[in-house]
Amino acid sequence: MKNPFFYFALLLLTTFLSSCFEISEEIYMRKNGSGRYIAQFNFSQNKKLIQTLILSGLQFGKKNPFGTETNPLDLIEETLKEGIQQLSNSQKGIHHVAPRIDRQNLIYGLEFEFENVQALNEYLSRSISVEGAPQYEWRKKTITRPHYFYFDAIVEKLQPWLTSDKELTQYKQLIYENLQYRCIIRTERRIKNYFPQQFYTLNAENREIVLFQPVKDIKEGKVKLGVTVQTK
Repeated sequence: MKNPFFYFALLLLTTFLSSCFEISEEIYMRKNGSGRYIAQFNFSQNKKLIQTLILSGLQFGKKNPFGTETNPLDLIEETLKEGIQQLSNSQKGIHHVAPRIDRQNLIYGLEFEFENVQALNEYLSRSISVEGAPQYEWRKKTITRPHYFYFDAIVEKLQPWLTSDKELTQYKQLIYENLQYRCIIRTERRIKNYFPQQFYTLNAENREIVLFQPVKDIKEGKVKLGVTVQTK
């Protein structure tokens, strides 16, 4: 199956490496254990620069990293929609899959409903193709997000396009220096407590916590993504 996360992320990373951008994940948990998942890439901070680079490349017949002269934004949208269509037809417990496309502001992603956390975990495992990856848990009104950066495995898959381990290491360093990560966990019930509280912030309505940190700090172990949220 052509997974939208891998091909979509690969295209973004290889096309816009020199630009600052943000990756975000959002999970909304209902009290019955079902929920909604949203993931997106946001390049709006550098949209004018990126649009200029794309236009210049097309005018001078330059090829994108995939060896064609097609506008990379067209490739992003085409790959995203194709992957979402395949996901809609093949993943048990996942439905209402839809693209999130804001071409004007260079924001691209996907969203879907999941029947239970098991279905969400199966999707994430298939997306990153890593056996034994940490998983989300939901039990007794409590959701636990593991300390695991799912997008790291996507970057590792750039290996076939690079000529050496040294080149891959340098490439990853450039990506992580320009990448911000946002994680949002929302709940239908009010949040009673969450821990650890060092990196996440609770909103005034007590229904969501947010983390926003540089990926470089996550990779260096300065920021921990794992969190347990207890609801009322």
